[in-house]
Amino acid sequence: MIRNNMKKLLLIATLMVMTLVITAGCSDIFEMFFSDVRITSPRDGAVVRYDTISVSVSWSDPAIRSVSCGMYWYDVTYGETSCTFTNISLFPGWNYISVSASGGGLFGGDSVDVYYDPSPPALAIIGPTNNSEVPSSQVTIHGTVSDNYELVTLIYKGDGGHYGSLIFYGGTWSLFVRDLKNNTKYTFNVAAVDAAGWKVVKTVSFTPVF
Repeated sequence: MIRNNMKKLLLIATLMVMTLVITAGCSDIFEMFFSDVRITSPRDGAVVRYDTISVSVSWSDPAIRSVSCGMYWYDVTYGETSCTFTNISLFPGWNYISVSASGGGLFGGDSVDVYYDPSPPALAIIGPTNNSEVPSSQVTIHGTVSDNYELVTLIYKGDGGHYGSLIFYGGTWSLFVRDLKNNTKYTFNVAAVDAAGWKVVKTVSFTPVF
Protein backbone atom coordinates (compact mmCIF):
# COMPACT_ATOMS: atom_id res chain seq x y z
CA MET A 1 0.00 0.00 0.00
CA ILE A 2 2.82 2.44 0.92
CA ARG A 3 4.67 1.62 -2.32
CA ASN A 4 1.56 2.25 -4.42
CA ASN A 5 0.80 5.57 -2.67
CA MET A 6 4.40 6.75 -3.11
CA LYS A 7 4.37 5.96 -6.81
CA LYS A 8 0.98 7.71 -7.21
CA LEU A 9 2.41 10.83 -5.53
CA LEU A 10 5.45 10.77 -7.81
CA LEU A 11 3.17 10.43 -10.85
CA ILE A 12 1.00 13.33 -9.69
CA ALA A 13 4.10 15.50 -9.15
CA THR A 14 5.35 14.63 -12.65
CA LEU A 15 2.01 15.53 -14.21
CA MET A 16 2.02 18.86 -12.35
CA VAL A 17 5.47 19.71 -13.75
CA MET A 18 4.32 18.78 -17.26
CA THR A 19 1.25 20.99 -16.88
CA LEU A 20 3.37 23.99 -15.79
CA VAL A 21 5.73 23.49 -18.72
CA ILE A 22 2.94 23.31 -21.28
CA THR A 23 1.19 26.30 -19.75
CA ALA A 24 4.36 28.37 -19.93
CA GLY A 25 4.99 27.28 -23.48
CA CYS A 26 8.49 26.14 -22.58
CA SER A 27 8.58 22.62 -23.96
CA ASP A 28 12.34 22.93 -24.42
CA ILE A 29 12.74 22.48 -20.65
CA PHE A 30 12.37 18.73 -21.17
CA GLU A 31 15.81 18.79 -22.73
CA MET A 32 17.14 19.46 -19.21
CA PHE A 33 16.39 15.88 -18.14
CA PHE A 34 18.39 12.76 -18.93
CA SER A 35 15.88 10.28 -20.30
CA ASP A 36 17.96 7.10 -20.17
CA VAL A 37 19.37 6.85 -16.63
CA ARG A 38 18.33 3.38 -15.45
CA ILE A 39 18.89 1.09 -12.49
CA THR A 40 19.65 -2.22 -14.20
CA SER A 41 20.05 -4.22 -10.98
CA PRO A 42 18.26 -5.00 -8.73
CA ARG A 43 14.90 -5.07 -10.47
CA ASP A 44 11.94 -3.18 -9.09
CA GLY A 45 10.12 -5.37 -6.53
CA ALA A 46 13.10 -7.67 -5.92
CA VAL A 47 13.19 -9.70 -2.69
CA VAL A 48 16.66 -10.28 -1.18
CA ARG A 49 18.05 -12.11 1.87
CA TYR A 50 21.08 -9.93 2.67
CA ASP A 51 21.22 -6.53 4.39
CA THR A 52 23.48 -5.01 1.74
CA ILE A 53 23.18 -5.06 -2.05
CA SER A 54 24.93 -3.76 -5.14
CA VAL A 55 23.10 -1.25 -7.33
CA SER A 56 24.04 -1.10 -11.02
CA VAL A 57 23.24 1.97 -13.11
CA SER A 58 23.47 2.58 -16.87
CA TRP A 59 23.13 5.60 -19.17
CA SER A 60 24.10 6.70 -22.67
CA ASP A 61 24.22 10.51 -22.50
CA PRO A 62 27.90 11.61 -22.65
CA ALA A 63 27.04 14.78 -20.70
CA ILE A 64 26.71 12.82 -17.47
CA ARG A 65 29.62 13.59 -15.14
CA SER A 66 28.53 12.17 -11.77
CA VAL A 67 26.12 9.57 -10.45
CA SER A 68 24.98 9.16 -6.85
CA CYS A 69 23.18 6.53 -4.80
CA GLY A 70 22.39 7.56 -1.25
CA MET A 71 25.60 8.88 0.34
CA TYR A 72 27.80 7.41 -2.42
CA TRP A 73 29.05 9.34 -5.45
CA TYR A 74 30.73 8.18 -8.64
CA ASP A 75 32.74 10.54 -10.88
CA VAL A 76 32.14 9.53 -14.48
CA THR A 77 35.01 9.35 -16.93
CA TYR A 78 34.05 10.53 -20.42
CA GLY A 79 32.80 7.58 -22.45
CA GLU A 80 31.63 5.51 -19.49
CA THR A 81 28.02 4.30 -19.64
CA SER A 82 27.60 2.34 -16.39
CA CYS A 83 28.71 2.01 -12.79
CA THR A 84 27.95 -0.11 -9.72
CA PHE A 85 27.51 0.95 -6.12
CA THR A 86 28.35 -1.75 -3.57
CA ASN A 87 27.36 -2.26 0.08
CA ILE A 88 24.10 -0.32 -0.11
CA SER A 89 22.48 -0.94 3.28
CA LEU A 90 18.91 -2.19 3.64
CA PHE A 91 16.39 -2.31 6.47
CA PRO A 92 14.00 -5.25 7.00
CA GLY A 93 10.95 -4.79 4.79
CA TRP A 94 10.59 -2.50 1.79
CA ASN A 95 13.45 -0.15 0.84
CA TYR A 96 13.28 2.72 -1.63
CA ILE A 97 16.49 2.84 -3.68
CA SER A 98 17.13 5.89 -5.88
CA VAL A 99 19.99 7.13 -8.04
CA SER A 100 20.62 10.53 -9.59
CA ALA A 101 22.89 11.72 -12.39
CA SER A 102 24.11 15.19 -13.32
CA GLY A 103 26.41 17.01 -15.68
CA GLY A 104 26.48 20.20 -17.73
CA GLY A 105 23.56 21.63 -15.77
CA LEU A 106 21.39 18.64 -16.55
CA PHE A 107 20.09 15.97 -14.20
CA GLY A 108 18.08 12.75 -14.10
CA GLY A 109 17.56 9.56 -12.12
CA ASP A 110 15.71 6.34 -11.47
CA SER A 111 14.38 4.34 -8.51
CA VAL A 112 13.33 0.83 -7.49
CA ASP A 113 11.72 -0.79 -4.44
CA VAL A 114 13.56 -3.74 -2.85
CA TYR A 115 12.28 -6.00 -0.05
CA TYR A 116 14.82 -7.27 2.48
CA ASP A 117 13.74 -10.54 4.12
CA PRO A 118 16.17 -11.23 7.00
CA SER A 119 14.90 -14.64 8.09
CA PRO A 120 13.78 -18.01 6.64
CA PRO A 121 10.20 -19.28 6.68
CA ALA A 122 8.80 -20.95 9.80
CA LEU A 123 7.76 -24.48 8.83
CA ALA A 124 6.17 -27.17 10.97
CA ILE A 125 4.75 -30.64 10.30
CA ILE A 126 1.84 -31.30 12.66
CA GLY A 127 0.75 -34.69 11.44
CA PRO A 128 1.15 -37.54 11.18
CA THR A 129 3.38 -37.95 14.22
CA ASN A 130 6.95 -38.80 13.28
CA ASN A 131 7.69 -42.58 13.27
CA SER A 132 4.03 -43.40 13.86
CA GLU A 133 1.75 -46.01 12.31
CA VAL A 134 -1.17 -44.93 10.12
CA PRO A 135 -4.19 -47.26 9.66
CA SER A 136 -4.68 -46.74 5.93
CA SER A 137 -3.11 -46.81 2.48
CA GLN A 138 -3.59 -43.05 2.30
CA VAL A 139 -2.60 -40.25 4.64
CA THR A 140 -2.77 -36.45 4.85
CA ILE A 141 0.50 -34.78 5.82
CA HIS A 142 -0.28 -31.34 7.22
CA GLY A 143 1.30 -28.45 9.06
CA THR A 144 1.84 -24.69 9.14
CA VAL A 145 4.10 -22.23 7.36
CA SER A 146 4.70 -18.50 7.64
CA ASP A 147 7.16 -15.97 6.23
CA ASN A 148 7.91 -12.23 6.44
CA TYR A 149 7.08 -11.80 2.75
CA GLU A 150 4.16 -14.28 2.99
CA LEU A 151 4.65 -16.05 -0.36
CA VAL A 152 6.19 -19.50 0.17
CA THR A 153 6.71 -22.48 -2.14
CA LEU A 154 6.40 -25.92 -0.53
CA ILE A 155 8.33 -28.73 -2.21
CA TYR A 156 7.73 -32.28 -1.02
CA LYS A 157 9.39 -35.56 -1.91
CA GLY A 158 8.80 -38.98 -0.41
CA ASP A 159 9.47 -42.67 -0.86
CA GLY A 160 7.50 -44.41 -3.57
CA GLY A 161 7.84 -41.63 -6.14
CA HIS A 162 5.66 -39.09 -4.32
CA TYR A 163 6.73 -35.53 -5.07
CA GLY A 164 5.36 -32.13 -6.06
CA SER A 165 5.15 -28.46 -5.11
CA LEU A 166 2.56 -26.03 -3.79
CA ILE A 167 2.46 -22.25 -3.35
CA PHE A 168 1.15 -20.77 -0.09
CA TYR A 169 0.65 -17.30 1.34
CA GLY A 170 1.12 -18.46 4.92
CA GLY A 171 -1.15 -20.50 7.17
CA THR A 172 -1.98 -24.20 7.21
CA TRP A 173 -1.02 -26.61 4.45
CA SER A 174 -1.80 -30.26 3.64
CA LEU A 175 -0.57 -32.95 1.26
CA PHE A 176 -2.78 -35.93 0.43
CA VAL A 177 -0.79 -39.12 -0.29
CA ARG A 178 -2.40 -42.34 -1.52
CA ASP A 179 -1.52 -45.85 -2.75
CA LEU A 180 0.81 -46.55 0.19
CA LYS A 181 1.95 -50.12 0.78
CA ASN A 182 1.13 -52.02 3.94
CA ASN A 183 3.91 -52.45 6.55
CA THR A 184 6.27 -50.20 4.57
CA LYS A 185 8.03 -47.24 6.15
CA TYR A 186 7.76 -43.96 4.25
CA THR A 187 9.83 -40.82 4.75
CA PHE A 188 8.76 -37.43 3.38
CA ASN A 189 10.89 -34.29 3.17
CA VAL A 190 8.96 -31.03 3.03
CA ALA A 191 10.87 -27.87 2.09
CA ALA A 192 9.64 -24.27 2.38
CA VAL A 193 11.38 -21.82 0.03
CA ASP A 194 10.56 -18.11 0.15
CA ALA A 195 11.01 -15.36 -2.43
CA ALA A 196 14.38 -14.33 -0.97
CA GLY A 197 15.82 -17.83 -1.40
CA TRP A 198 15.66 -18.91 2.24
CA LYS A 199 14.98 -22.65 2.59
CA VAL A 200 13.84 -24.77 5.52
CA VAL A 201 13.36 -28.57 5.40
CA LYS A 202 11.33 -30.74 7.76
CA THR A 203 11.07 -34.55 7.70
CA VAL A 204 8.38 -36.99 8.81
CA SER A 205 8.34 -40.81 8.70
CA PHE A 206 5.39 -43.15 9.15
CA THR A 207 4.36 -46.73 8.43
CA PRO A 208 0.96 -47.75 7.05
CA VAL A 209 -0.49 -50.71 8.96
CA PHE A 210 -3.91 -51.85 7.78
